[in-house]
Amino acid sequence: MINNPSPQLTEQQINILRLEYFNKSNDAVYVFDFEDGLILDANDYVCNMLGYTREELLQITVFDIHPEEEHDRMIELIELFAQEGQIRGVSDMHLKKKDGTWIPVEKNGTLFPINGRKVVQCTCRDISMRKKFEAELNKRIEDMHILNTVALEITSGLELETLLPRITQSVVKLLNADAGMIGLYDARKGSLKYRYLYNMPDNIAGLEIPRGAGLTGFVLESKHSVSIPDYQSYPKSLKEFREASVRATAITPLLIENRLLGTLMVMHLIPEKKFNEYDMGLLESVARQAAIAIYNAQLFEEMKEEGDFRQALGQLTSLIGSALDINKVYDLICKEGTRLFKSSGTYLYALDTNKEMLIGKMAYGEKAEEFLKIALPINEPSLATYIYHTRKPVLIDNVEISPLIKAEVNKKFKSKTLMGVPIIVDGEVKSVLVFASNERSFFFSETQLDRAKILSDQVAFAIKNAALYEQTRKALEHERYVAITLQQSLLPEKVPQVEGTEIGAYYAPTQAGGSLVGGDFYDFVQLPDGRVVIVIGDVSGKGIEAAATTAMVKYAIRSFIYRNPAPFYVMTQANKVVSMQLKSGLFVSLCYILYEPKTGKIELANAGHPYPIHFSADKKACKLIETNNPVFGLISDFEYTQVEKKLAEGDILALYTDGLIEARLDHDFFGADRAKESVCKNYNKNAQNIIVDLVRDSEKFAKGNLTDDVAIIVLKRH
Repeated sequence: MINNPSPQLTEQQINILRLEYFNKSNDAVYVFDFEDGLILDANDYVCNMLGYTREELLQITVFDIHPEEEHDRMIELIELFAQEGQIRGVSDMHLKKKDGTWIPVEKNGTLFPINGRKVVQCTCRDISMRKKFEAELNKRIEDMHILNTVALEITSGLELETLLPRITQSVVKLLNADAGMIGLYDARKGSLKYRYLYNMPDNIAGLEIPRGAGLTGFVLESKHSVSIPDYQSYPKSLKEFREASVRATAITPLLIENRLLGTLMVMHLIPEKKFNEYDMGLLESVARQAAIAIYNAQLFEEMKEEGDFRQALGQLTSLIGSALDINKVYDLICKEGTRLFKSSGTYLYALDTNKEMLIGKMAYGEKAEEFLKIALPINEPSLATYIYHTRKPVLIDNVEISPLIKAEVNKKFKSKTLMGVPIIVDGEVKSVLVFASNERSFFFSETQLDRAKILSDQVAFAIKNAALYEQTRKALEHERYVAITLQQSLLPEKVPQVEGTEIGAYYAPTQAGGSLVGGDFYDFVQLPDGRVVIVIGDVSGKGIEAAATTAMVKYAIRSFIYRNPAPFYVMTQANKVVSMQLKSGLFVSLCYILYEPKTGKIELANAGHPYPIHFSADKKACKLIETNNPVFGLISDFEYTQVEKKLAEGDILALYTDGLIEARLDHDFFGADRAKESVCKNYNKNAQNIIVDLVRDSEKFAKGNLTDDVAIIVLKRH
C-alpha cells in the first residue's frame, strides 16, 4: 500500500509522457515516482503482459508488479538510479503478473525530473524465450561435454566392423547399462539385422526383425525412441530377449535426414535399474553422432567397393574386349563375374540359332556341369525366359518363394538368392546372365544389379565384336580387316536427328602404316530430356589394340553418362577408369559436348583435344574454344573442368581430330587457322557440306597425302 500517495500528473502531462516514451516502444514501458514507487503511467504492452487495466496499475506501486523475492534487488536498482541516473541491460529480474506468475525481463531505465519531481521511465523486454534458450544451451553444453569423448571415439573410424563395436560399447558405458546392440536396416527388404552385440547371446545376431514387429520393429516403423521399464512384461517381447534376462530397455532409431539406417539399443539386466529422460536424451545424442558416422562409413565402403569394381571392370573389359572368340568371352565373363559379384555360381544362357531355346552355354561355380545340360523353350516360364521376354534385370531375394523358379530346379541348384540381366546386342536379347548365391545371409543389392547391367553392356559389345570377327575371319586379312570391322562397330550407325539443329559427321581411316584403323572415333547419346551428348576423340596407336582401347574409352564414358551427363563429371570419372587400363605411353584426347537444342546451350569439357571452332553468325567470324585440361591417362585423379557456350541462330560448331589440322605439305601444316577459314567461307552451307569442304581443303593443301585418321562433327543451329 502507498502511505503518502504522490499527487497525480495532469492529463496533459500524461499524454506528453505517453507520446514521447510509450507509443513508439515495442516493449513494456511504465513510469513510476522515484520517491514512493507509485506507478504514474504504463503503455498498453504492460497491461497486456501483466493482465492489469491501466486504471488498476495507477493504484499500485512498482513493487507490486515485482515478486517479493526480488524487492531487495529492486531497492538496489533504485539506489543505482540515484547514483547514475539510469540502468542498462539488467536481466536477472522478473515482472509479476496479476495471476501471480512471473515473466523474466530485461530492464532499461532513466531517472529524470518533471515539474520539479523525479520520475523513472522503465522499459522491460520479455526474455522468456531467451531464458529458455539459455537454459537449453547450458544443458546442451553440459551434455556435449559428456558426449565429446564418445563422439571422438565413434567418429574416428571409417570401417563399419570397427565403428559398430565402438558405438555400442561407448553408449553402454555412458548410460551405465548392462548390455547393448546395434542393428542396420535393409530398406529393400524392410527388415533389420543386429550387426554387433555387447553382452548379449550370439543367437540374437541371427534374428531378422521386420518393420512393425516387436519393440525394434515398432521403432523402425515409427522412427521414434522408446523406453520401457521391464521388457519381460512387454506384450510383443521376443523369446530370445526374454531368455537373455533383458529388463529395462531403451532404443532409438539411427536417422540421417529422415533416412533410416538402423537402431541403437541399450538394456539393463537387473530389475532395479531403469532409464530416465536424461538417459534417453544422451542415447539420442549418441545416436545422432552414430548415424552420421555410420552413414559416412557406408559411403566410404560404397566408394571403396565402387573403386574396386571400377578397377575390376576395367580389367575385365580389357580382357573381353580383346577376346575375339565368343566362347572365350563367355568363359571370361562367368569366371570373372563370379569373383566380381562374390556369387556361388555364374550362369550364361545363349539363344540357339533357331531362336527357340535358351541353352546353358557357359557356367562357373556350383553345379556348372548340370547347368550346361539345360535347354529351356523360350515360351516356358522361368527366370531366364522372363528376362529374355521382358528385357529387364531381376533380383530375387528368396528363391524358395519366387514364382519364376521351379521347385525341381531349385532342389537341384539349391540357390537362395539370384540376380539376372539380359545381354542385348543390336537391340536383340542374345544371352541371359544369372548370378546365384547359396548363402542364406547373402543378398545381391540394387547397386550390384546396376553394376551387372553395366557389365552386360560390356559383354554385349564383346559378343558383337566376337561375332563380327567370326563372320569376317575366313575372308578378310587378319590385321587389316578385323581392325576396320571393330572400328565400324564403334561408330554410331546414324547421326541423331535434332529439331532446329543440323548435325553432320565424317570418319575416314588412314592408309598409312599397313592398317586401316587408328584411334579416331565419335559418338552420340540422345538423353530422355532431349539433350544430346556428342563425343569425339583420338586414341594414340593403330590397329586392333587402338580399336580395343577406343571401345574401352567409349563405353567407360557411356557408363557414366546416365548417372550424370555433366561434362566435368563424366570426364573425371571416365579418366579414372581409362587411366587404370591404358598401357604406358598411350593417351587419349577427347572433347565432350552436352548440347541442349532448345536453347543452344553447350557445356564442353576438353581433354587435350584440338580446340573446337565456333562460328558466330552475328559476327561472321570463327573463334577457337580454348580450355586447359590434360589428355586421358596422364593424371588419373585429375578433376576436369567445363565451359559453357551458346549457339545462336546460324552459329556453327566444328569438332575434329588432329588428322585434319596435321595434314602437311613439306614442313607446313594445314592448321587450325586454315580450318577456321574453311568453316567461315562455307558458313551458308549445310552441316555435312561444311565437312565435305573441310576435308577437301585439307586434302588439297596436302596434295592428297593425308597420313592420319580424320573424324569431324559439325553442328549448325537454325
